[in-house]
Amino acid sequence: MEIKEYYIYDSNIYFFTDYFENSTNLSDYLKENVIITELKAKIIVKQIAEYLTFCHNRSFVHLNLHPNNIIFINANCNKLKVRKITITI
Repeated sequence: MEIKEYYIYDSNIYFFTDYFENSTNLSDYLKENVIITELKAKIIVKQIAEYLTFCHNRSFVHLNLHPNNIIFINANCNKLKVRKITITI
């Protein structure tokens, strides 16, 4: 995700990032696709693990990670991004 702008207000930092129109979140995807293949599950879990590794390697802790905040950004539902990032340093 690319940071477009940021603001500091009352000891908080607000980032404005890419906008993904017509994206599907992981929660909705799993409701629509009750059964997913092992390969699809591996793709999803691998990307989430890579995101968490990226954060933790930089001493960030994501405080609000759940399926509604994980979105697919392509029609094949194999590329993920995390939204509504709440972190602590």
